[in-house]
Amino acid sequence: MRQRHGLLPADAGLHKAKRAQDRGGAVVAMKPARFHRAAFRVGKPVGRDAVRRLEFSDGHYAMERAIDVSPERFTYQVWDFTSATGKNVEYIYGVQELSPNPDGGTDFLWTYNVRPNAGWKRPFVQRFVDSDVSVLLDTATGKIEREANAIAD
Repeated sequence: MRQRHGLLPADAGLHKAKRAQDRGGAVVAMKPARFHRAAFRVGKPVGRDAVRRLEFSDGHYAMERAIDVSPERFTYQVWDFTSATGKNVEYIYGVQELSPNPDGGTDFLWTYNVRPNAGWKRPFVQRFVDSDVSVLLDTATGKIEREANAIAD
């Protein structure tokens, strides 16, 4: 399963991350949202297997690789964090999924699987997910939801 630098194979699915969570490996955060707009799609300016450097406002960075890019789903992996907190993380496996809802709108689910690089670091990673990652998901999803609903109005 593991490749160089802890990367997942390009065909890695959410079920693999779920199995890691079930074994006590990954720490998972999920953020749902509901959009009024029916035709909302995930729009990412990258193609499958594209790798880019993510620059953070505090000067640190990480690498991101697109695993699956489609209008309904964006699956990606983030690794090689330079921050102190990131030194506890082997990788993050993220999924953004869109699906139609019964009201004629779109449901959005963002799942963030954070894999500690050692089992004993799991409590530190859990605190990171509970604080920083939860704020990131809430803030970003709220912004996406407002923009999507503004387009629908």
